[in-house]
Amino acid sequence: MTREQQRQLRNLKKELPHIVQAEIKQYKINKRDFMIWRRRGGVFYDASVSVGQKDNKCYCSVRGMYKPLWLDDLFWDIMGMEENKKEPLSLRCIGAFTVYGNQFMEDRREMKSWSVEEMSICVREYISRFALETEEDICSRFAEEIPGTPYHADLRQVLYLIYLEKYVDAGRRIAVMDQDLFVNKGIGFRAAAMEYCRQRMM
Repeated sequence: MTREQQRQLRNLKKELPHIVQAEIKQYKINKRDFMIWRRRGGVFYDASVSVGQKDNKCYCSVRGMYKPLWLDDLFWDIMGMEENKKEPLSLRCIGAFTVYGNQFMEDRREMKSWSVEEMSICVREYISRFALETEEDICSRFAEEIPGTPYHADLRQVLYLIYLEKYVDAGRRIAVMDQDLFVNKGIGFRAAAMEYCRQRMM
């Protein structure tokens, strides 16, 4: 990047949070740090809007995720972190002990002018799309769309089976999980989930 492009990118990153905050006012959308989020019925939606550069080109990007509220609740029950359910809803998008949802929107656009004006247009369209798409009840697609977002896919699948009270199937799935992505007080998710299933089959 040239020095001028570096200056422009710094300015874009500085202005982005203010633009996002201004755009969400007309919708019932919340903001926490770099994330926007909303709850619609029993579904939690969140998205990150970002600006960056690659190969000397400037881009504005968005990625939106969704998950049923029971997903984090069940995860916290298993991990012995039930108190998290009393925390503000925004914890579900920024908390370290939260489950990554299924992706429902993604876009990246090149901004040829590297300008705040062009970024504002992108952000306005992203926020509008987020508001529109989160009006739908997409949670009926949750199970079939789990594989489409690889990160935490095994974790979501195990939690879904436990939610359905299919404890034997969940146990088989837990047994082939690669690693513990979460450990609380020395106990990893796999061991905690196995014990949770065992207790409910007694």
